[in-house]
Amino acid sequence: MKQGKSVAVMATETEVNTEEAAEILGFPKSYVVRVQDLGELPFRTVGWQRRMRLTDVLIHKKEKERQGRLLAAMVQEAQDLKLGYQ
Repeated sequence: MKQGKSVAVMATETEVNTEEAAEILGFPKSYVVRVQDLGELPFRTVGWQRRMRLTDVLIHKKEKERQGRLLAAMVQEAQDLKLGYQ
């Protein structure tokens, strides 16, 4: 909120569709479908729509953020050791 970004308050038991999950994750809808198909993000089908628990989406988001921090640390270490990474 302080940074001018919108905030939504939802119960963690809430289910979201792929479009909503993509917005929460900050990735395209096609990414969400791909990770669902790979089994990395559980979902159920309601009619033609894929639904997943908000809790699962938030767990996936935290894991991707953690992986991003680890990758950034590895890149920084490689740069510090002058291993040729820019």
